[in-house]
Amino acid sequence: MPYYGGSDEDFKKLWAESKLVSGGQASTELIKQVNWLKKVKLDELARAFVQPSDQYLAAAMPSLAPKALFYLYRSAVRHIERSAWELPPPLIKVSLVSRLMQKLGVEGPPPPPAVFLPDSILRETESYLVNAIKLGRVLRLQKKASHRERA
Repeated sequence: MPYYGGSDEDFKKLWAESKLVSGGQASTELIKQVNWLKKVKLDELARAFVQPSDQYLAAAMPSLAPKALFYLYRSAVRHIERSAWELPPPLIKVSLVSRLMQKLGVEGPPPPPAVFLPDSILRETESYLVNAIKLGRVLRLQKKASHRERA
């Protein structure tokens, strides 16, 4: 929590507050900022925005950051929970000859099936991590910009 500073208790309080979004304009603004965050591009070293106009939209991010992070987290969890019910692809059927050979002990038993993790869960997890890291980078850029303005 280096951007906000504070203890673990402060973080718990901030996280609890981030779950509460009043309706109407506040939720619309939050959704717009999250969509902007997903689309915004940073340079290779994450030291500047590719589009200078994004600096203006980044100005609102520090106040919305906890709520945006919770929004990203909650939507990822919901998507993963929905995808967790996907069934693994059907196993390749073992031929009659192979089954007979296994019963006779000539061939070893087939390896146990690997844990099935749907691609959609992997994509959603990657998306959440990419956007959470990008949020941190945007906050860092915004903090640097505010320090330059004060100097």
